[in-house]
Amino acid sequence: MKLYWEYMIRQFNSGLTYKFNYVCNLVSKILFVFSQYFIWKALMEKQTVETASGSIQFREMITYMLVSTFISTIINSDVILELNDKIKSGQIALDIVKPIDYKKLLFVNTVSKNLYNVIYLLLPTMIISIAIFGINIPSLGNGFVFIISVILATLINYMMCFCLGILGFWFSQLWIMNRLVYDLLALFSGKVIPLWFFPVMLLKVADCLPFKMIYTVPIFIYLEKYNNQEIVLMLFGQLIWLVILFVVSRLLWGRGMKKIVVQGG
Repeated sequence: MKLYWEYMIRQFNSGLTYKFNYVCNLVSKILFVFSQYFIWKALMEKQTVETASGSIQFREMITYMLVSTFISTIINSDVILELNDKIKSGQIALDIVKPIDYKKLLFVNTVSKNLYNVIYLLLPTMIISIAIFGINIPSLGNGFVFIISVILATLINYMMCFCLGILGFWFSQLWIMNRLVYDLLALFSGKVIPLWFFPVMLLKVADCLPFKMIYTVPIFIYLEKYNNQEIVLMLFGQLIWLVILFVVSRLLWGRGMKKIVVQGG
């Protein structure tokens, strides 16, 4: 455990090496939030819009947008392309024989990068945005459940990316799949456009996919759009998807390791 912790600290500190990149990334994130604000302000001139989920006020929409930005920073993962590069280069064969669990190392690497993003990019952006735009604050109970839901959403996203990254054992170009998953996530998760604006047909499609569990569920909990029974069902749904993805990852990883042995890796 100490080894993983030291590795995480080292990866975290490496993000501070390039100051100019940091400033550019921070300015870019702030500009993104401001652009989203003015887009939704233009679209919601009446300040209140009737949707399938009821009346949505402009302040709720801005809160949704800021919480979505918060979640996107926390769950960010490059594990698909990282695994693909390791598999293509053959480096994976060397990494798995080292006296350290490579799968845990991948996860720690993702956590360290996102921790850096939260502290140095997200916090300044949120402070500026909340000071200017304001934000709805949930009750203490919903806030606590929201944190639990975000943790589950982060694990779901990571396991989904990990499963897709393992497919690099059989497919040489995963960047296409990475792009497809990114676009599907943006559409059906509610990351960009809240699902309350979707027609019934697309809502049914979103209900069958894990993407909704990553953004919409935590944000709706934060906004108190679910009653207590619905919250329990949504958290249970997140746990179910996490278990499914974990089992799939174990099966795919096992087959991938056999493929390395067969090929003499």
